[in-house]
Amino acid sequence: MGLGKSTLTAVMERSLRLKGLYEAPEENPLLEKFLGNKKKYCFELQRHFLKMRSKQRLKGKSGDSSYIKDRSLAEDLLVFCYQFEKDGLLTPDELNQLITEFKEVNRTLPSADLLIILKGSAKLAWSRIQQRGREMETEGGWSNAEIRNLNEWYKTYQNDVVNYGFHKGPILEIDVEKVDLTNRIHCGYIFEQIYELLK
Repeated sequence: MGLGKSTLTAVMERSLRLKGLYEAPEENPLLEKFLGNKKKYCFELQRHFLKMRSKQRLKGKSGDSSYIKDRSLAEDLLVFCYQFEKDGLLTPDELNQLITEFKEVNRTLPSADLLIILKGSAKLAWSRIQQRGREMETEGGWSNAEIRNLNEWYKTYQNDVVNYGFHKGPILEIDVEKVDLTNRIHCGYIFEQIYELLK
């Protein structure tokens, strides 16, 4: 979160002539409600994300073009839902229900060809969230402590997404502390790695 997923998606869309599938948080009324009252809307929002990302996965594998999504389906469960249960925003029963629903839906979906994981510090993520200035995020939506907690789950995400059965293909991990997604040479290096993994 805040480490450049949408930026990289846009770069790949332009440079590799892919079609981007974006979360578009400004168009999600549930997200704004959640950031105003996390406990009340947490469960409902996670189910909404599951439906939305399922539709995006099907679109991405429809065969009418090559697509890139700016957020993986499993991320909602393996990063956000697990932390939300820890924070008391989801009950254990609600988390178990979401685990069941995510796994059932994932079994019906075609697998992504490649998963790209961006890794960086919570400090960098927090700084970028402040810089992009989305009012729903900066006006009490997220705290620095929440971003630090969520960032801990990303440290094991590459293993978790495989162990939980959400991804079977190649995975490319990018350290955004070392790679500048706005630098053409750096992006060329990323594209070379993508080509090697997919050829």
